[in-house]
Amino acid sequence: LQVWMPGEWIYAPVALAGAAYAGMQSPPLSMLPDVISHDAYKHGIGSAGTFGGVWTAGETTGMALGATVLTIVLAASGYLESVAGQVVVQPASAIVGIVLSFSIVPAVIIAASLWSFSRYPLRRADIDRLAERTIE
Repeated sequence: LQVWMPGEWIYAPVALAGAAYAGMQSPPLSMLPDVISHDAYKHGIGSAGTFGGVWTAGETTGMALGATVLTIVLAASGYLESVAGQVVVQPASAIVGIVLSFSIVPAVIIAASLWSFSRYPLRRADIDRLAERTIE
């Protein structure tokens, strides 16, 4: 079995990757409203638009950097470009570069991002206290 060959074997890893991606997206998307609520409680002025803008800018920057990293890995691995109608046989090094670009490289970047999660100052108790004060 060659991992870069298409086949029915691909469904399970893709399903697993989709579930992992959903799980990876849930914490940041649930943290954003917590930060907005906490900031509004602490400072009294709603800065939701600012937080949303910073979030969007960070997301856009991340997507641009992702494309840049992909381009660098493909170039370093000897990827050959083609034009419409032209068939290009990729060297083995390019195949390895493609596989790494969609497996190991993103996993390393995601693992590195866990550092920022460990620095997140709000805890469940903070959010619960905020919710209790809001209800009163």
